[in-house]
Amino acid sequence: MKRNILHLTMITAASVAALICIMALMTSESFASTFTFKDVPQGKSYDAFFGEINDYDVTAYYKIKPTKKGYITFTADYSGYVALCNSKKKVISKGSSTGDYLSGNSDYPWQRSVSYGVAKGKTYYVRVKGMPVYDSTDANYWARVKWNNSKVSPSKCGSSKAKAKAVKRKKTVKGLFVAGSKKAQWFKITNKQKTTKIYINSKKNDGAVKFKIYYKSFNKWYDTTYTLMRSDDYYKNTITGTISKKIKHTYYIKVYPDAKTSGYYTIKWK
Repeated sequence: MKRNILHLTMITAASVAALICIMALMTSESFASTFTFKDVPQGKSYDAFFGEINDYDVTAYYKIKPTKKGYITFTADYSGYVALCNSKKKVISKGSSTGDYLSGNSDYPWQRSVSYGVAKGKTYYVRVKGMPVYDSTDANYWARVKWNNSKVSPSKCGSSKAKAKAVKRKKTVKGLFVAGSKKAQWFKITNKQKTTKIYINSKKNDGAVKFKIYYKSFNKWYDTTYTLMRSDDYYKNTITGTISKKIKHTYYIKVYPDAKTSGYYTIKWK
């Protein structure tokens, strides 16, 4: 897939000047339909200029550097598939083989932004594959993007069932999976009432964060798994456990990301 910025037979002084301006705004890769936009500022709308492209599937890399450990939220005014890459542009977080679907004009709120778990001070690239917006006033293609960085101070968790950290009643615990992290995080809930309601939520990319709950009944251990998808981030998610009588009992919760999912989650119970 190639595009022609100028025809060699039509080069003028003005054309050369325009081409220099374009090169100053972006760094082109080894082929014409890939662009890199460096040092995209946090919390501000950024206009990416693509020139007179004629490819439908354009790849853009937006260079970012979070200042807080937590998660980023990325938005764009065009549709495409997004993935988070490391400083070498290697994909480290995405929900499917094509990436995380993003559409700035979608009727579904969860499709208008995508979040990823990140470390403080590291360089990342947000990769977007899609078609920028055509501007008829200057006959060029543009994209307006924006990203924000939210801080998360993760609660202490256990590395195994035996080391699971207790969650106090009505207290919210916070968990974080930085992109590339796959290690499970363990918690436990101990209650004396018949009914236990566990509230879970998340902020992440596509794919899933899974909550595997272990419980004991008649001296035998059982488990059940609850899956939170990106579309579930905008709804109240409740797990209800009920026993036959009031007696002290414990639920163990194993939280882990599916595939290359990353992001933030919370657990609370009462």
